[in-house]
Amino acid sequence: MAWISKRGSVYYLVYKVGGKKTRKSLGTSNYSKAVKLLEEFELNHSNSFIKPIPKYSAPAINDTPYIAESFCTQYLEHCRFTKSPNTFKDDIVRVRRFFSFIAGQKGKVFELNGKHGLRNNHLILTDITPADIESYKLYRLGQVEPATVKRDFNTIHAMLNYAKRLDYISRNPSDGLTLIHIPRKLPHALTKSEVNLLLSECKKRNRQLFCMVCLAYYAGLRLSEIIHLQWSDIDNERKLLAIRIKPGFEPKDKREHRIPINEKLFSILMNYKRTTNFKLEGDYLFRSITGSIYERRNLYRRLQRVAKHIGFKLNWYTLRHTFATHLAQRGVTSIILQRLMRHSSITTTEIYYIGIKSEELLKDINSI
Repeated sequence: MAWISKRGSVYYLVYKVGGKKTRKSLGTSNYSKAVKLLEEFELNHSNSFIKPIPKYSAPAINDTPYIAESFCTQYLEHCRFTKSPNTFKDDIVRVRRFFSFIAGQKGKVFELNGKHGLRNNHLILTDITPADIESYKLYRLGQVEPATVKRDFNTIHAMLNYAKRLDYISRNPSDGLTLIHIPRKLPHALTKSEVNLLLSECKKRNRQLFCMVCLAYYAGLRLSEIIHLQWSDIDNERKLLAIRIKPGFEPKDKREHRIPINEKLFSILMNYKRTTNFKLEGDYLFRSITGSIYERRNLYRRLQRVAKHIGFKLNWYTLRHTFATHLAQRGVTSIILQRLMRHSSITTTEIYYIGIKSEELLKDINSI
């Protein structure tokens, strides 16, 4: 006799040989697929020591209840290995918040740390309707900016698509819903004099912060890339900087890149290295007082304090936008700028040229 059982999210094949029970993983969390594998196993052993059991059909998709807590745990484990650490952290918050809201609206239970046994009052995936998702969008629009709500919606849509691929639901309830329109704004960039004032203030306050700001402005690095930068990523001879995949970090597009280092930036980094004690060549450029890698939120606060002191409104991404804007103003082509910014689409890069074209149009109009 053979049958299937479930441990965690994976189905197992269980059968007895000579009174001894044997269990083998089927390597799937899909009930329908597990049943098919069981039937194949029985067919292959129908004339041997295993006595076949009567065949039965898998239940319809909507007849099998999939509890939200169990699915949430499974989906977040999937995200852990398919998304960057920072995106994964954001997804944890977004997914939990969504399920908690839907459960509250329907008077159901969603307890991620509780037991996942089937109860009448637990939220089931098939309970979620398009109207529920629209209600959640309106709820979030009353709390945060539309851009944040759009990111929430994209996460929910991807999550429910994952549930559909696993046959947990027959259709994605978010399909066909109206996307949130976000007006495309021109990126905010500092002037050259504002950059000089910022660098001067950072240099007075903290040497590490000064070097971080220089990397953001002179190389266009993202904050996560700066935090995980190591001396082994810098090629002194060719003056190239490598953005590499390493434990706890991977580039936004999951690809490794090499970008040229500005002469001024190279000089700043070498001076920083000479005047700082490092145990190994491969050590991180920047460490906190405790010796650990910096947390992003701490560096956001430090830059905000400097910005407030000099009367600017900026964040770390402002420096990356400034890097791109100043290069575009100097006549760097969009193809080169795309490579320096590491954009997957040139459409993203072209926004930095809109302001320049406006100035050219004004010159043409004034010539009449």
